Amino acid sequence: MKMHMMATLATTALVGFGGANVAFNGSVDGHTLNVRDAAVVRVGDETGSTLMVVMSDQEGVCERLRQQQQASSSTELSFALFKVGPELEPLGAPTGVYSVRSLRDMELEPGALLSQAYFHKRDASCNEQVEDERALGYSGHIAFQEPDANGLAHLRYDISFGAQNDRVTGELSARLCDFTLSPPVDYTCK
Repeated sequence: MKMHMMATLATTALVGFGGANVAFNGSVDGHTLNVRDAAVVRVGDETGSTLMVVMSDQEGVCERLRQQQQASSSTELSFALFKVGPELEPLGAPTGVYSVRSLRDMELEPGALLSQAYFHKRDASCNEQVEDERALGYSGHIAFQEPDANGLAHLRYDISFGAQNDRVTGELSARLCDFTLSPPVDYTCK
C-alpha cells in the first residue's frame, strides 16, 4: 500500500490547477508565481485517492491535466492532499488542516491528514529548473475546505521549501475539474 501511495503522490507532483481568488506571497529559490489559473483534480483508482491542487502562471490547467500535459516555460505550485487510511492507503481529502511533509519525512499513521508540496519552474522542454532539494515543501500546513455546492474548493497555505527555508503563504478558491486522473500518468510537454 505504501508503494501505491508513493506512486499516487509522484503523479500529483507533476501537475497544476485552475480557479479564482488566488493569493501567492513569497518566492522559492528566487522565483515567484504570478497565478493566472488554478484547479483541483481527484487522482486515484479503486484502491485509494488524493486531491491535487495546482496553481499556474499558464491558463487552461484542467484541460492540460485532462490531456496529461505539462506546460513548457511555466511556473507552478502543486499540492497533494490525502487522509491516511487504516491500511496506509490514501483516502481522499476531507475538510481539515494538513501537515506538509516530504515523502521521506512522512509518518503514515491512520487518520493523519498529510500533504506534499512542490514548486515547479520549467524551461521550454519542461525540464525542472529548481533542484528537488530546493523545490520540495518540507514543513507547514494547508487548511482545506472540500468543494462546496458550486464546485469550489477553498484553502489557505503556509509552507517552507527546501534547505533554504523559503516561506510561501497564500489562499485559493479553485474549481474542481470534472474528471479523475488514474495513476500512473505519463505527461507530455506542451
